[in-house]
Amino acid sequence: MAKDKAGKWYTTPKTLNEQLALDEAMTGPNIITDKRKRIKDDIKGDPRIPAYSCIDKWSYSVQIFDSKTGKRIENIQIHYLADRNIGIKFDFKFKID
Repeated sequence: MAKDKAGKWYTTPKTLNEQLALDEAMTGPNIITDKRKRIKDDIKGDPRIPAYSCIDKWSYSVQIFDSKTGKRIENIQIHYLADRNIGIKFDFKFKID
């Protein structure tokens, strides 16, 4: 996992809902669904990633609502990288709203 970046990202789930969302993002299908969104094709300029790779940046979002009031109580957004040729996902991190 990536190192924590002060103020913007963290890599360890802080709640059960975050752990469940991370598990789903890590094991879910490699297709775009209503919860997954490709943010950027072909990541370039990251020293960890070879220039010839087919790595895309993805976002996975889950919103948790209170069943009584209908108000959103938690918004979980996970960013990660995925190699579209071999299907490996890595560098998962939670974005702070």
